Amino acid sequence: MENFKKFIQLIQTLNIIVIEGHEDQMSYLSLKHENPAYSMPYKANLKTITSLSSVELLGLDLTILKSQMLLLDNIKVVFDKFWRLYYSLPEPFSDLERSHLFYSLNLEDFIITGINVFESGFLIRQAFIDDLYDTIIAREEAINKLKLLLQSPEVNPKILESPIQKLKVIKRPLFISEDVSLKFLQIICSFFSVSDQDNLYELIINNKQPENALLFLANGNVLADTFKQLYMANLIVGCSKIELQRWVKSNFNYSDGGNVKMFSEKYLGDVISSNAKQCQSPILDVKVSSSGYNIVAITRSNKSDRGWG
Repeated sequence: MENFKKFIQLIQTLNIIVIEGHEDQMSYLSLKHENPAYSMPYKANLKTITSLSSVELLGLDLTILKSQMLLLDNIKVVFDKFWRLYYSLPEPFSDLERSHLFYSLNLEDFIITGINVFESGFLIRQAFIDDLYDTIIAREEAINKLKLLLQSPEVNPKILESPIQKLKVIKRPLFISEDVSLKFLQIICSFFSVSDQDNLYELIINNKQPENALLFLANGNVLADTFKQLYMANLIVGCSKIELQRWVKSNFNYSDGGNVKMFSEKYLGDVISSNAKQCQSPILDVKVSSSGYNIVAITRSNKSDRGWG
């Protein structure tokens, strides 16, 4: 599996180079050569290695294939950690703030080549932060493309023989901190039955998807509104609005006049991606303060005392 090994190494390696400054200018770091938007060779190489890897993996025994899929999942965890840290830090506006952001990202989870960037002082330009963002996005997309191909029954009929077909490549919302996720659970848990509350905790805290969709005991646009507010405040990150909608659709149902309803993507899109369906009875509000954002519960008569944290 030489090509798959190259793929694994490629998506985990950041080849950061130093551009020497002239005269009294500081040297600065660059990743432009690994940004597909600017480097056609890198874009072509990533595409080629991804395609060749799929050919190798499709020829594997099912047991071995599943182990390689788990390897991809483990690498995805590294990317999720990166995004959690990235969005938890304030947007940088100065060289000092960009330097703080860069050194706070804990990039030791990646393979860094080119130079030991953590022992020397280099200028961190905004272009470098942008290139880092773009190259991580491209690597995640390569993983998702490979997994989707391997899980397609039309391309790989072997997956019909195993529960591997149940694996889904769905980007999920990541709460930027445990405090945020616990506060969210404290507010929302009373809108779920006691039997669903433990599964709700596992979904939000540990990303453990429930076997059956959790029933939100109120109108669906109320639940959609809570996630929209958190998304717009960057308190949950790691996915697009479309991916957030698909995640909600996969894990929740809602109650409408005593009847259980399934979310549709259009229904969620009207709330999360537009203002077509305004929520008239929100259960939380995201307040802006000097220390950042704070989630505040809007009191409801049916709220219980149970919560986590």
